[in-house]
Amino acid sequence: MMERRLNLRFNLAREQDRRAWEYLQSRNADVADSDGAHKSKNRFIIQALNACAENETRKNDETAFIDRIIQELRKELRSFDRTGIHHTNEVVPPQPVQEADEQERAEAEENLRCFLDLF
Repeated sequence: MMERRLNLRFNLAREQDRRAWEYLQSRNADVADSDGAHKSKNRFIIQALNACAENETRKNDETAFIDRIIQELRKELRSFDRTGIHHTNEVVPPQPVQEADEQERAEAEENLRCFLDLF
């Protein structure tokens, strides 16, 4: 048998459970979707779970991609700081790199993430 069953309980004393229950009860199972097929509550829950899982996967992929970009930018910026080369092609002795404190670093990373989100 290819069918699997799962019982689902809602604790109406909990706000999230109650809201989900009320939303599910408000759905009209007799309304047809664009394909003409009737959407059941079961089908709705399956689609919602799949959409949630896909969204989570997409977020994780985007976060990993942004982290790789940040690492590469840091690497490039470090190499530039050590060379002391300016746009005038003058060689300037390298300056000691000052370590930013953790809060400044976190703010800089968040600003970079926000900037990258624009693309």
